[in-house]
Amino acid sequence: HALYFPMEQEVTAPEWIPEEEKLLLPLYRGDSHLGVMLLRNPDRAALDPLLPALPAVVGLCLDKLALYKWGRSDSLTGLATKQVLLERLALEMGQVRRDFASGPDMEDEARALESPRAPGAEAGGSYQGSLGVVVLRLTRLRNIARVHGHGMSEKLMRALGAALRDILPEQALGSRTGDEELAILLPGATHDSLDELARDCVSRLNGVRLASRLARGQVQIEAHP
Repeated sequence: HALYFPMEQEVTAPEWIPEEEKLLLPLYRGDSHLGVMLLRNPDRAALDPLLPALPAVVGLCLDKLALYKWGRSDSLTGLATKQVLLERLALEMGQVRRDFASGPDMEDEARALESPRAPGAEAGGSYQGSLGVVVLRLTRLRNIARVHGHGMSEKLMRALGAALRDILPEQALGSRTGDEELAILLPGATHDSLDELARDCVSRLNGVRLASRLARGQVQIEAHP
């Protein structure tokens, strides 16, 4: 099977291609055309009665996925919730324990831990077990809400969430862990890579500014690791 995203909306309804034994199934959510799923060699006898209902079934599945994602994402920042971060942290810590338990040489493990490497990259030798968490505390948010209104503080949090998502490494998990706190879980991290990530995130977040009509200027937060 495959999923592809045509530049133009070329498939608007389920389409059977008999010579290739493929089914093209357009994916819609509301009025938005998301893409096309290609099913190879489906059971034609079981498929025929379902064809008229497939768009509705797909729509229900997409709605369920959206609800699942909504329940695990912070509504303002789009980052993961604190619960999701704790679940991922528990999984990663379990993996670290297994990696250390299977390691043949603790001296090699210690040397690998001290050696800088790219976040998420595998170290030389047997060492695999490391992870790090960066916690970012945001100041001024309460003052911004009091002076400029809650609408402005929420708009600023959305912008901060988008800025953080843009800068995070692919393997990192960003989370909103409090009203004025963000956290980042980075598997395979070293001390140096965490320091670099913290500096980059602080720089990016402190650079987020929004215009305020009330103050006739700009509002911004201060982020501290």
